Formats: sequence, C-alpha cells, structure tokens
Amino acid sequence: MQNQHNEKRGDIACAIFAGGRNARMGRHKALLDYNGKKFIEIIRDRMDKWFYEIFIVTNNSLPFSDIRQSPVHEDIIEAKGPLGALHTALTVTGKDKVFCIACDMPFGHDPMVKRLIQASEKNGFDCFVPGTIRGPEPLFAIYRKTIRDFVKEEIEAGQLKISEMLKKCRTVYVEIKKDEDELININTPGEYKRYGSKIQDMA
Repeated sequence: MQNQHNEKRGDIACAIFAGGRNARMGRHKALLDYNGKKFIEIIRDRMDKWFYEIFIVTNNSLPFSDIRQSPVHEDIIEAKGPLGALHTALTVTGKDKVFCIACDMPFGHDPMVKRLIQASEKNGFDCFVPGTIRGPEPLFAIYRKTIRDFVKEEIEAGQLKISEMLKKCRTVYVEIKKDEDELININTPGEYKRYGSKIQDMA
C-alpha cells in the first residue's frame, strides 16, 4: 500500500520488537493470527507506508523463520528486555533514527506515527515518545542513534527500564490528542478477543 502523501522516510528505520516471555498470552503475541495474517505481518504492512527499512528484533529468531519480507536480528545483549532490543535496533541500522513498535500493537496509529516523525525533526533531542494519560509509551517511539552507547551503559549498570532511561535523555513527549487512536497493547487472551473487531476496522 502506497502512502498517498509520499511521506515514506528513508532516514528513519522501523524496528518491530518481538521478544519477551509472552507469559500472560500463553503464546507468542507476534504470531497471533487475524484473518489469516500474523500480528507481526499486519504491523509490518502498516509500517511499510512510512519506512523503507523495517526489521524485527527478538530474543529467538526461530519462530520467524518463515517471515521473508523483513530481516530478523537476535538481541546482541541477551535477556535484557525492551532496553536490550533498543540497543540492538540502534546498533544494526545504518539510519540516524529508529521508530520502535511492540509486536502486540497491531493497530494503524497513522496520525501518531506522523506526529512522532514530525517531532523527530527537532534538533537537540534524542527520544520522541507519546505521552498518554497512563504515562509515556516507549515502545511506540522514535530514538536517535546517538543514545546507543548510553543505552548500553544503562544495561551494564543493571538499569533496564526504558521509562527511567528517558528521564536521563533529551526526550520530547508528544501529547496524544483525544481524537487519535488509543495506543493499545494486546497482552492477554481476553484482550485478543475483545479487540479483534478493532483490528478488522483498521485493516
């Protein structure tokens, strides 16, 4: 699907985070099916409107052996959660910025993607993160490659929370407008069932 406004970016990569234990869901969230399509494929197709370079970051590449459209990178520093995934994403790309999205967020969010891209044009900042009523959403955000070494330092120090890292970085919080789609993570079988119709509406 082509971006009608020709806003596809060559200077920003897209990393889909597909690691984690998936304990609450009981199976890999990235591979959940909707109408014959895996969540990770739905996300990839939607992000293809915005980015030329799209890849997957995971702790185990085996479940993604049949995903041909996007490269799969295993964590460079193992078992460090989303912060480890961010370090991997910032390391493997040659782009200056990376848009990161969790594999359990299969909704479109086009207005928010556009606003984050616009915000990332600001000089003097490294992280561009949606600010919600629940707090920041660091797994639907843009990060500059300039923080890669700092991310590694945080990991080595045992500080693995992205939300805490953001407090130490030059971070722009992009407010979500009331008329924009809510950023929803699907973490449980109940949520998977509840939001199925929403996925269809936004497909």
